[in-house]
Amino acid sequence: MIGDRTRQVNRLQETLTASFPELGSLLASLASPTALALLVAYPGPQALVEGGAEGVSASLSQVSRGRLGPTQAEAILRAARATVGLLRRQRALALKLEVLAQGILSLGAQVQRVEAEIEDLFRQLPYDPANFPVGNTQSLAAILAEIEDIHRFSTLKQFLSHFGWCPQTFQTGGFRLEHPRMSHAGNPYVRRMVWML
Repeated sequence: MIGDRTRQVNRLQETLTASFPELGSLLASLASPTALALLVAYPGPQALVEGGAEGVSASLSQVSRGRLGPTQAEAILRAARATVGLLRRQRALALKLEVLAQGILSLGAQVQRVEAEIEDLFRQLPYDPANFPVGNTQSLAAILAEIEDIHRFSTLKQFLSHFGWCPQTFQTGGFRLEHPRMSHAGNPYVRRMVWML
């Protein structure tokens, strides 16, 4: 779901580049709930201009819980009036922006729900996240889920190989690579998780 959300955010940024490229410099993050809710309510520069200063300001204030207001709304409206975005396709781009923003908000809510459930389930295990040097509950739970039953590995070497935590061997004639690269074999999910950590 996080990968899906990232792809949707990338598509949203591409669409905004064509429709309203100035918006990215006016908001801290286009993937923030504030920016997404604004795009659902006012998808594109034409909708923002039609919404007017009061409407956009009220919407910004509501979705940002009072952090943003008239000053930001006026800056956004100035940029919307002078945008270099494609004006001929505004209606189609507005629909795309609205649909993408709604989809990202929906995926974000689902991710939060799943992460809360993971944390609840992890608390039932006999592990304390404080005992792990890095990572949050989600990353530790992902690693444990990919291990499944630790007893299926008869040796530590098999366990490490399952996750690709072993060096590749490279040898030709009398030459042996002194510092070999890590193997790309094994479980790709845990290898990526460990790389991220």
